[in-house]
Amino acid sequence: PRSLISRRRALGAIASAAALAAAPRVFGATSSEKNPAAPYSAINTGTLIGYELPVEKQIELSSRAGFPAIELWARDIEAFLQKGGTYADLKKMLSDSGLKLENIIGFCAWAADDPDERAKGREAFMREMETASELGARHIAATGLGTANLTREKLDGYAERYRELLEFGETLNVTPLIELWGSHTF
Repeated sequence: PRSLISRRRALGAIASAAALAAAPRVFGATSSEKNPAAPYSAINTGTLIGYELPVEKQIELSSRAGFPAIELWARDIEAFLQKGGTYADLKKMLSDSGLKLENIIGFCAWAADDPDERAKGREAFMREMETASELGARHIAATGLGTANLTREKLDGYAERYRELLEFGETLNVTPLIELWGSHTF
């Protein structure tokens, strides 16, 4: 049977591809290798999430679109590894494509209010930090997953949890970056 695609979906895919291709030129992306101090753009592969692409295809398309750097999601890296891929394979793909792995984005509940959820989340986040280090990424997104309400009484606890991540990250040369978005406390 023939697979049909609606006109709306086709136009959406074309518009997305055009925006992806134009983004580095629009935002003045330059190669970080030419001038390490120059600003450059990195594509967050979450922008491709609706297409359910494997990490190999995400890298290929991002490189073809002209991005100098990429932010991969931890779950996509994990799926690649579960299918038999290795860190060496992924590093080679990134190198061959000319992309710098700028950041890894995960969703571990390292700051969760519930102690059991927090312990599991912290352990998972530290594994993701090790993955980032292994692949040469120097940053990892630290989201507020698992937090419910931000109150003054909880600030010291959140700060202490983040300090622990920073200290662990120093041993790996990976910096966890607090990522703010609307569906969580921070």
